[in-house]
Formats: sequence, C-alpha cells, structure tokens
Amino acid sequence: MKIFIISRAWWPIVKGGSEKFIYRVYERLLRKGYDVHVITRSDVKNDDRIHVIRSRISMPIISSYMFSRKAASYTNSMRPDVTIINSYWGESSSLYIKRDIPVISIIHDVGLFRSPIARKDLIRYYLRKHVLRKVVERADKIVVPTEIVKKDLERFLSADPDKIYVLGSEGADAPLRYEHIDNEFFDIVQIARFSPNKAQHLSLKMIRRLAEERKNVRLWLVGGSGVSRSEIEYMMQIVREAEEINKMFNRKIVEIIIDAEDVSQYYKIADLCIAPSIAEEGYGLSIVECMGYGKPVIASEIFHETGVVDEDRAYIFKTNDLDKFIDLVKYVIDHKEEALAKASKSLEYVRERCSWDNVVDKLEKIMLDLVKS
Repeated sequence: MKIFIISRAWWPIVKGGSEKFIYRVYERLLRKGYDVHVITRSDVKNDDRIHVIRSRISMPIISSYMFSRKAASYTNSMRPDVTIINSYWGESSSLYIKRDIPVISIIHDVGLFRSPIARKDLIRYYLRKHVLRKVVERADKIVVPTEIVKKDLERFLSADPDKIYVLGSEGADAPLRYEHIDNEFFDIVQIARFSPNKAQHLSLKMIRRLAEERKNVRLWLVGGSGVSRSEIEYMMQIVREAEEINKMFNRKIVEIIIDAEDVSQYYKIADLCIAPSIAEEGYGLSIVECMGYGKPVIASEIFHETGVVDEDRAYIFKTNDLDKFIDLVKYVIDHKEEALAKASKSLEYVRERCSWDNVVDKLEKIMLDLVKS
C-alpha cells in the first residue's frame, strides 16, 4: 500500500509535538513494510522518500496556501492509496485532493476556539476557523489524541462524531525507568516549543520569586524556536528576561536551550518537570516523556482536561495561577519522597498506555478499513 504523509514541518528540523508524532508514525509505517512518502516544506536532506516544497513567498498565509495547493497537486499525480495529513490550524491540502483518494486528518488540538492568544489576530483566527470547518467536512477519518479534542470538533465545527477516532494516548520517547543525573542544584525543567501558549514567561516569574528564598534552584527552558515570526519574537523576549534574572542574582539561575539535538539529558537532569501552558493544548507529549523518566510533574489544569495528568500522577494548578504554581514547586522541593512516589505512579501509567507501536497499530487499522471501504 502506498501512503502519503503531508506535514508542513518535519521533525527534527522543527521540534514540536505534532512534528514528533507524525515522524514516529512515518518511521513505524516504514518498518511495517509500507511504501511511505512525505510532502513537507522543511528542508529535509538525504531522504529520497521526502518531497520538499519550497516557497519564496514570505507572507505566511499565502505561502501556507501555496504549499497546500502544491502538496495536493503532487498527491493527485502520484495516486497514493491513502493520505495522512498533519492538520495544523489552516492546513488546507485535503481540500484539493481528489475525492477518490482517502484522507485521514490528524488533528492534535483546536484550542484556538478557547484561546485568547489565537483571537488577537482576528483575520487569521477567522481564516483558520473557516478552513478547519472545510477540512473536517472533507476528511474521511479524523484522528485525535484525546476526548477533549473530539468534543471541541463536535462543538465548534459540527464534526461528524462517527468520523472521529480518539487515540487516548500517544507514545513516549523515554527509557520507561527512573534516570537521574545528580548535582548540587534542584533542577526545574520545562521542555516545550517557545510560544506564548506554552507560558515560559510564567516559568520565569516563578523562578524569579523562588530564587529569592531557595539558593540552589535552577530553571531550564528547553525548546524549539518555532516557525512563525510571533513565536521567534516571543523566544527572544524570554531570552532577554532570562538574562535579566541572571544579572539580578549574579549567577546562572536560568538556562535557555534552543533547538537541542537531544533533549534526553535535560529530562535526566530534572528534579522536577513543569508544564504551565495557558492555552491551545490537545495532549501533552513532553509531560508523558517526563513521566517516562520517572520525574515529578507540575502541570496547569489544561493537561488535566486533556487527560494526561490527574492528582495521582502529577501536581496540578489552575491556569495562570502563579502563586499556586510557586507553592507547588516549593512543596515538591520540601517533599521529595512523596513527589517521587507520585512520579512512580505516572511511570507505570506511561509503561502501560504510551507506546508509539500501539499508536501506529491503531492508525494502521483505520487506514486498512478506509481503503477496503
């Protein structure tokens, strides 16, 4: 069976959860013996299965539209048995793919409908909403990570529930055992793409106040630089604020790591992993990876809504509640044994639920059923 995968960005050139997801799917479908090809606009080299569509247009909306049209045209000419599309907000390639080519849309979240950040650019917001509605109508099957994404699709886009398949979990790139590198610091680690919804700014406010009381704390902000101008501007703002904090305390309290080749060393060094996101989340892949290293997790309630964390597996605070966030970090520092016991429960959860092989097995069944029908 010939399978096409369309994804604007490609792992590890762009380091994000949706990029990692679709890359792991690609790897394992190849392993299963399928004839898999990728269409992307990331500058991938040394893989003749990946067709790169380059754009000389700098305007994001137009360049995205041109990518979608060209990706669809190439797909139509090559006639795959099925096409899997990494359906970012506004990815419209499915709309131009011939109806007799089955399309599976992977939709990781539609958080823009509940996000004040997404609504700041009203033109872009309404364009995305319009395109997503059409994408949902066109898709033969829609695959989502969690129930909350399914409910959002039904609520905001009137999606047909019979077309939606809920994975329930994603895979974890983790050793599935406790691994730790000891040192003199209490290391707090956030691994996420630099973006306003990931709330690195909240993590900086937390460490600024915490460092006034606790002398051995250190914050690591590790993530991809993103692809949009707004994300890059946000990242530079975070870098500047981190430098100010380090100057204020006359020591390296905040470490910024951008586009790390390998994030495993940061999971290992962590005494605590944090995920303070304030919007636009459909799952929480980095949280699962933290758990897969046996590390305690503090997360905003968004990740309780997605189902990745509960009170047995993590410490949860109300979104944007800085005081509660700081109190929980202090509590974990002062109650390490309890935090590690909670982390051991989360490690068991990841062992039982979070396997890339299971994810791809589910996707494979959807593909086979769709092609047969």
